[in-house]
Amino acid sequence: MPYPFPRTARSTSGFLAYFVAADASPLLNSFGLGNWTGLLAIVIVAGLLTISSDLALRTLKAPTWKWLQRLNYATFALVVLHAFFYGALLRVTSPFTVLLLLSVIAVSVGQALGIWLWAAETCSYTDVDRRLVPERITSARDLAMDSRSS
Repeated sequence: MPYPFPRTARSTSGFLAYFVAADASPLLNSFGLGNWTGLLAIVIVAGLLTISSDLALRTLKAPTWKWLQRLNYATFALVVLHAFFYGALLRVTSPFTVLLLLSVIAVSVGQALGIWLWAAETCSYTDVDRRLVPERITSARDLAMDSRSS
């Protein structure tokens, strides 16, 4: 029994229909971009899941492992784009939109606080010209010595 749909429709049926149009071109409308960003976020999360072990850390070595783990920031941006392409901002009364906005605000505040704490720990002001000069603090004793000399 022959298949009732043309070859192009058959090739884009099912799962692929969320990403590819009937003419085999990628979907680049809001729906398609939402799916592409979601798929990329899932691929990144799956990759990060596979390297989230002590064995992976030993195998990849710390700098490479840490660089790969920082792909979490890209994942967060992709999830926000995913929600944007699906029109979450158009449905402002939806509890999911409110949850998304609160999550974005919480993560942004947390990241800003982390950067501020990192800068406060690794940089200090000089008495000469009061400009920020990187100055690594290696231990609590160095910190105490630095505060006595001021």
